[in-house]
Amino acid sequence: MPDIAALIAPRKLIIIAGKQDHLADIEGVREGFTIAQNAYQKIDRGENIILLEGEGGHMFYPDLAWPVIQESINTN
Repeated sequence: MPDIAALIAPRKLIIIAGKQDHLADIEGVREGFTIAQNAYQKIDRGENIILLEGEGGHMFYPDLAWPVIQESINTN
């Protein structure tokens, strides 16, 4: 997935993952995020990618996500 994430650059990308996700191991997500983040940094857009980590499993984390999404909307 990091290669697909890199294709999204320079647009904003929020990756949301659960630390206890049985479908996507958090360490693998972190590694993929680092690869994608490096691609963003190469084009001076490192601030446009973020990883949010929830404490649970495979699910959406609105309490983490919505403030970041709102901030992203307000900065455009």
